[in-house]
Amino acid sequence: MSEHFTNKQKAEERTDWRRFINRNYQPTTQGEIRFLRHAKFRAGLFFVYLFGFIYMNPEYSYTATWIQTKYRERNERIADEERQRVTPSKHSSSDDAVGRKMP
Repeated sequence: MSEHFTNKQKAEERTDWRRFINRNYQPTTQGEIRFLRHAKFRAGLFFVYLFGFIYMNPEYSYTATWIQTKYRERNERIADEERQRVTPSKHSSSDDAVGRKMP
């Protein structure tokens, strides 16, 4: 039983989370290298999903709300201009585009 605790310092160093942050840290085994690569990939995927959800969901995103209101106002303004252009006014109801009287 005493042999189990003889390398306690070494075991604590190998399982300490601070070694992953250390720039000089070199993974010791192939399994550890695969684990770190997989963990980094999953962390990156999680953050992409999280930021994408926040950015694209209008209930949680000021940016998405701003974009939607901006384009909604722009589209309404364009539609109003087209309606005014297509709808004949009172003065030119009997005139065509050139200014001739319509029969």
